[in-house]
Amino acid sequence: RLPDLSVPVPLGEGEAGRLTVHWEAAAGAAGFRVYVQDCDGTVRRALEVGAADRMYGPLQACRPTGNIGVSAFDAAGESPITWVRPLR
Repeated sequence: RLPDLSVPVPLGEGEAGRLTVHWEAAAGAAGFRVYVQDCDGTVRRALEVGAADRMYGPLQACRPTGNIGVSAFDAAGESPITWVRPLR
């Protein structure tokens, strides 16, 4: 049976290859950008979401080297990307 990709991944089921990213942020952000690091190391912006959003997924991240990051942005610019796992 194919997984329902419209719902968050339950805790403990990330091993199936799907991930849902949750984040907290200080007030004042206009929105957030979700980034994906592919298996070859390429970083690409996957999505831009509004300030009220605090999660995105499920994603099918590349294993074992893929990674997911989130940054906040406003009129002044964009914060550094916070990665699920530190970049090497």
